Amino acid sequence: MDNLLLQMIKDLTPNMPAQFVGSDGKSIAKFEKIDTYTFRIIFPEPKPLFIYDIPAQGWYIDNTQGSLSYYAPKHYLMQFHPKYTPIDKLEKMAKDAGFNKWYELFKFKDDWLQNPDLPITAPWKVVSKSPNEPVFVMERNPYYFVVDPEGNQLPYIDRIVHYLVSDAEMINMKAVAGEIDCQDRHMRVSNYSLFMENAQKGNYRVLKWASAVGADPAIYLNQNVKDPVKRQLFQDVRFRQALSLAINRDEINKILYMGLGTPMQAAIPKGAAYYDPYWEKAYAQYDPGRAKILLDAMGLKVGKDGFRLGPDGKPIELIVSFTTYPGNANMSIMELIKSYWEKIGIKTIIKQIDRSLYVTNCNSGDIEIGIWVMDRCSNFILSPGRILGTITDGPWAPLYARWYWTKGKEGEEPTGDIRKLYELWDQVNQTTDTVKRDALIRQIVALHRKNIWIIGTVGALPSLCIVKNNFRNVPEYLISDAPLFTPLNAFPEQFFIK
Repeated sequence: MDNLLLQMIKDLTPNMPAQFVGSDGKSIAKFEKIDTYTFRIIFPEPKPLFIYDIPAQGWYIDNTQGSLSYYAPKHYLMQFHPKYTPIDKLEKMAKDAGFNKWYELFKFKDDWLQNPDLPITAPWKVVSKSPNEPVFVMERNPYYFVVDPEGNQLPYIDRIVHYLVSDAEMINMKAVAGEIDCQDRHMRVSNYSLFMENAQKGNYRVLKWASAVGADPAIYLNQNVKDPVKRQLFQDVRFRQALSLAINRDEINKILYMGLGTPMQAAIPKGAAYYDPYWEKAYAQYDPGRAKILLDAMGLKVGKDGFRLGPDGKPIELIVSFTTYPGNANMSIMELIKSYWEKIGIKTIIKQIDRSLYVTNCNSGDIEIGIWVMDRCSNFILSPGRILGTITDGPWAPLYARWYWTKGKEGEEPTGDIRKLYELWDQVNQTTDTVKRDALIRQIVALHRKNIWIIGTVGALPSLCIVKNNFRNVPEYLISDAPLFTPLNAFPEQFFIK
């Protein structure tokens, strides 16, 4: 392969997708063509979790979310690639289209959300979308290759219109008014009574899918917090246990979730792979007396104002940062948690900040205590980021996680149980024996159960889906989770309007 072509490949894909990097972190997969319709992906060493990187529903491609497409329409895209079109011509085409480089044009043309002309194998294709318009339209793809049991080509629905609104509450109000045919995303559990009261008037039904959520919200104490006194506190398991025991989860569940959830530790919920009943209950009882005993054992004395002093003799002041994410009731919950923690003598300040700033501060390790949902729990092999701390909107170990995913080039090197956690996950990635792999994963679960790195509130909440009564074939029961691409796992190509 000549140097020019190598450079073109690097321009188009400067960073090799993790799916194609070997379990050793260095080797790259090779592709072997078998015939016109078949290819083989070969790794030099075993990579048993690779199969989990392939979406179960092969038509799903979402470049905006970083999901990986294993194929692209060569007959169409070759006109935008320098292997088939002169580079000078391509650069002119790119500039004429408003791009600086040919690979920017290529990526645009290969994005089905942005380019309606891209041939795709999905059930629907975008036919109208503008960044300046609050709507985009998808129409039935006549080339979709799947049929129903009677031989009818899917999908059944000819046209789908998506509306972009300013906030999640507006979506909820549209659902209540009967203006939405089917919607699960952003349907707030806190609005359950409102949905039920208006179901007959709005001519819809309310489905309660099972969410793979271990805590909503979860409380993430940053093990890399920059304040040395707080780091000493946060890294002491007794402190985390005390904060957990001080939380009245039953009260949160009744007041904010109408009893629909399960008061529990931030853990894998019942029914999901690797569920551990002992983790679910670990330090999840409401026991402020025991919490005080743990703080006393740490030597955290109570000052004149009723608040505890840190090991430096100064008042402890926890700063909890949170932002809004779809469906949450963080402000109300955080006011309750603030009251619980201050009853055991831990002064607490809650700060609501802009989401983009929150994420930036999480990535840099500047969030002391972060608040986010603990989701992606249906099977954390599919998405281990919550357990490993590599999804930093839940910043329990942001700098340790960075050390892990950069192979030690950045971040902070972990020790103790967090180092063991990463070593176990490396073994999971290389173990082909499923029994041995499950045993390794159970060890990871045990480390979380022991350390309570993430503190939970209420989990196993239903994921609500509002469906018009004439909108059919929507399953009554479904596991809702991001790695499952819900509602894709409901097979919407089989939905129909009666």
